[in-house]
Amino acid sequence: MKTCFFNSGFKFKNFKVLDNRNAKEKSEIISEAEVVILAGGHVPTQNIFFQQINLKNELKTSNKIIIGFSAGSMNFSEEVYAQPELQGESLDPNYKRFLKGLRITKSQI
Repeated sequence: MKTCFFNSGFKFKNFKVLDNRNAKEKSEIISEAEVVILAGGHVPTQNIFFQQINLKNELKTSNKIIIGFSAGSMNFSEEVYAQPELQGESLDPNYKRFLKGLRITKSQI
C-alpha cells in the first residue's frame, strides 16, 4: 500500500499500521494520523478487530480523512454485508452475513 501511494506521488512523513501488535496504542496512532486508511482483507475478521478496538468511537471523535479499500470500505457502512469468501463460509449455518459497521455511511458496498 505504501509503495503504491509513493509511486503515485504521495509522500509520507510516517506510515504506521494499526493491528493486533499495537492495538493498545490505537488512540495515539489515530490522533497522530492525518489520513486513516482502512485496507482490504477478510471482511468479518476486520470487522471483529474494529469492534474490539472500538474504532467507531476513535474515528467519531477525530477529524481525519478516511480512505477505505475493499473490506475497509465495506466496513464503513451502518450494516455490512459480509459475502462468504473463505472455504466453508457459504455452507456454515452460523456464518453471519450482516454485521454492524462503523456507521460512516449508510451505503453498502
